[in-house]
Amino acid sequence: MSRFLLRPRTAFMFLLFAVSVLVVGLVMWFQAPQPVQAASNFQSEFLAQYPHARGTKLDSCQTCHTQGSELNSYGRDFAALGHSIQGAEWLDSDRDGFVNRTEILQGTQPGDANNRPANLAPDASPQAASPQAAPQAAAPAAGVYKLIGWNDLGMHCMGPNYANMSILPPYNTLWAQLILQGPTPQIVTSGITIEYSIENNTYSVGKTNFWTYAYKLFGVSLPPNVGLAGKGMAGTMDAAGDHFVAAGIPLTAFYDGVSPVPANWAPYQIARLVAKDSATGQVLAETRTVAPVSEEMNCNACHADGMQEGIATGNVETNILTLHDKEEGTALMSKRPVLCQSCHGDNALGVPGNPNLPNLSLAMHNKHKVESGAALPSADKENLGPSVVTSGTNNCYLCHPGVKTQCLRDVMYQKGMTCIGCHGTTADVANPARRPWIDLPRCESCHGAQYAENPNTLFRNSTGHGGLYCEACHGSPHAILPSTQPKDNIQNIALQGYAGTLSDCRVCHGTNPVGAGPHGLGPQPTPTATLVPSPTPVVTASPTPSCTTLPTKPKLLAPAIGAKLSTRRVSLDWADTKCATTYQVILKRGSWSGDTIVNKKGLTQSNLQTPELDAGKTYYWVVKACNTKGCVTSDMWNFIVKSTATAAAP
Repeated sequence: MSRFLLRPRTAFMFLLFAVSVLVVGLVMWFQAPQPVQAASNFQSEFLAQYPHARGTKLDSCQTCHTQGSELNSYGRDFAALGHSIQGAEWLDSDRDGFVNRTEILQGTQPGDANNRPANLAPDASPQAASPQAAPQAAAPAAGVYKLIGWNDLGMHCMGPNYANMSILPPYNTLWAQLILQGPTPQIVTSGITIEYSIENNTYSVGKTNFWTYAYKLFGVSLPPNVGLAGKGMAGTMDAAGDHFVAAGIPLTAFYDGVSPVPANWAPYQIARLVAKDSATGQVLAETRTVAPVSEEMNCNACHADGMQEGIATGNVETNILTLHDKEEGTALMSKRPVLCQSCHGDNALGVPGNPNLPNLSLAMHNKHKVESGAALPSADKENLGPSVVTSGTNNCYLCHPGVKTQCLRDVMYQKGMTCIGCHGTTADVANPARRPWIDLPRCESCHGAQYAENPNTLFRNSTGHGGLYCEACHGSPHAILPSTQPKDNIQNIALQGYAGTLSDCRVCHGTNPVGAGPHGLGPQPTPTATLVPSPTPVVTASPTPSCTTLPTKPKLLAPAIGAKLSTRRVSLDWADTKCATTYQVILKRGSWSGDTIVNKKGLTQSNLQTPELDAGKTYYWVVKACNTKGCVTSDMWNFIVKSTATAAAP
């Protein structure tokens, strides 16, 4: 029995001994010097971006934090931008007149207004929110604010590669207007700051090689992720009279990720705009709007290896430069990278070029108008076949974005309009009297004087009802609302509850006003349901007697672009097309200048079974929808018959 009494006593003595050791250890630990805390992942990334900061006062938690755990102004901006060091570079977080990058390079704290470079003048860059340069404006009035943002163009294009040549750099532009809601709404232009960022897209270096060649192409040395106009991937919009603008954002069509892979490809990015009281930082209004960009300027349809005069350099860009040297007596291959506008003027970039040479648009469209069908020699195997020459978008999509991007997506397209319907044929665009980017289609040409732009002013620069820009309510060219691209519609759905033109007067007025509104129209009734357009135009299974126009553009369904098929007899399927009475299917082998395998006219059904095809070959196909007015051609799709494909029973 005694041994059972001994165990608790022994356990108690052991516990007492352990507690004594622990207490002594704690006393010694508190009295001893403490080890340095391990650097966070963010701190490691910061030092990787700014290696000169290692061992300085910037190599500490206080770069982002106060003396406690609370974030300072730089830390808050860094966190708000998804912890993008590059994205925060061109903000002035502590508003001391120096952007963060300048402070970091000078060794001062970007989140401490009392710690600034001593021997430098405040930054002159537009991103620097210098208190000395800020307008002395009254604080915004109390009330409800509505922020409307838009992209100036329905699609911004950029090159896929800048190592050899450049037509367009990454250069996306956002506009915005802030409205104080009330019976007489006011456009607010002072006392506010509008910040912009791109959702899930905080950097561009690594998604494009533009910065590697920017100096050779444009003669400017750009910091990483900063565009030609000085804007980064996030920052502050500039006041521009009656609106705010962020010009030249170097946006790419790829979300953040390990690499610009197809899964990250997104030509319709989303910009987030936030309007704040400049003095207090109070958020007044926010919005989300589309920021479109695509690198799908594709010359492969005509300039792939071997397609032009036997030239095969292994790269479509060097194929083009080699052909240019051969036909024009230039030496572009030895001067790479080549900026096309250095010789051919371009209103898009504001570059005059050589006055003795045609502008870029004229040179491109005039050179390719034969390939696009004007007096096409039937025996010319190097040019495009006549089936590519359509009254639709297919020939435009051979160069412009594109079969994947589908940049023509607006309400006019849904009603049967095409590129040619507004701009004319390639030969029309090549008219030497035409001023590119200036002589553009005007609304009043179709809709009448009631809907005219401002005199001698483009649609994208025109204002209307209450001083709002036309694009604020209607959207951008090629994306006039409602759009088949859902992201185009998100802002107006958020503002008024449904897609389409911003037409609910209550968004700006608070209540429906009395009297005529935009274009002389009265207040518009509120739809009973959310009017979000379907991804594709509504079509009918058969033509109706009321059709007095060309058919709409056929939509191909299967096989999908680039599909690899295991059967040598393939079913070609497309959607029934509005106003079509018959269809024509054309299928070619190898390329569009290759052998014609199928040229079937007069079809009344929307599918066709091919004959047995050769294994291991690529095939290209289009569908024409026809009626008594003419034919409209689909996009060109392709598929591959695997080398192991087997023949199917007829």
